[in-house]
Amino acid sequence: MKASDILAKIDHTLLSATATTQQIDTLCQEAIDCKTAAVCIPACYVSHAAEKYGSKLKIATVIGFPLGYDTTISKVIRRSRRGGHGTQHLRSEKRQR
Repeated sequence: MKASDILAKIDHTLLSATATTQQIDTLCQEAIDCKTAAVCIPACYVSHAAEKYGSKLKIATVIGFPLGYDTTISKVIRRSRRGGHGTQHLRSEKRQR
């Protein structure tokens, strides 16, 4: 298996609470250059990435990350709102007990 085959199956991810727009832009450009499956970024950057790179790459985000402490209803509401903001993939984090 070639490196390009592996890259096409993974998400290039930056979920840091202190991520900047510049870091998100760098991540997106790297994902385009390396032809990764998608970028996975904080929900607050989804609209920005979709407007700037949306036709060039898939955008994913997580709901309830990193701790999963949100209630089920709040996750459902967030999921329904993210779909219209350029996200092609959503993942909900479940709190471990």
